[in-house]
Amino acid sequence: LDSYICVSAEMRKKLIERGYPLDKTHVAYNGISFEKVDSVPREVLFEKYQLPYDPQATYVGILGRLAPVKDHMTFLRGAKRAIERDSGLRFLIGGDGEEEHRMKAFIVEHQLEHHVFMMGHLSEPSDFFQMIDINALTSLHEGGVSYALMEGAVYSKPALATATGGLKEIVIEGVTGRLIPVGDDEAFAKALIEMCAHKIYLTYGQQMENYAKTHFSRSQMGINYLEIYERILSEKQKVFIIGYYGRFNLGDEAILDMTVKFIREISPRSSIKAL
Repeated sequence: LDSYICVSAEMRKKLIERGYPLDKTHVAYNGISFEKVDSVPREVLFEKYQLPYDPQATYVGILGRLAPVKDHMTFLRGAKRAIERDSGLRFLIGGDGEEEHRMKAFIVEHQLEHHVFMMGHLSEPSDFFQMIDINALTSLHEGGVSYALMEGAVYSKPALATATGGLKEIVIEGVTGRLIPVGDDEAFAKALIEMCAHKIYLTYGQQMENYAKTHFSRSQMGINYLEIYERILSEKQKVFIIGYYGRFNLGDEAILDMTVKFIREISPRSSIKAL
């Protein structure tokens, strides 16, 4: 390939370490819309999901598939440690997957049923982020910037996450949240208690929203890709476009038409072929 577009600076760094050319690797972060859905009172959402609501509690959530790579067990062990120090903490887990039975067994074994709640698959993630105060992610590995952290940022939710992959590019230590070592449940509990002190997480949350809007919006993603494409096309005289074209799909044909026009604007003399 002539060029490689990575979804995080950490991924680009790994490619370069493995011998990929510096000038052929680029970074374009994924982006999301920062338009909020209509705000719903928190107590209404808890009633919707049939969960007990305590207005004095601080709610910590983790949203994602229940898979080993997401390391929910560190989240649970950290939750147990934190509850021993602050009984006002509550933990919400959104998602389903292969780790579900193991996690439920841990909750029962350690008598955490009144503090930790598993919500299963959620079709409306915006509900989840309106229900929590702190957005956690304890993944063992993350290649790009987590959508869950970006979606939480829309609602000014700070992050408590492991320092791995692209997570380090949205969680700025002591600014948009806190970073902890992978698999360290004691560090999780300690950082969480510190975030709750004087409700410093509220400041982190506002800073998270501002930072994410600047770096991870859909419009910024579009700008990044356009800059990369312009750089690549300015150096190439031949372009080969691969897609599902020629099958009377008007949507794809419209995309191809605009793509060709865009290439012609940047590189009028390029030879263009489409598969």
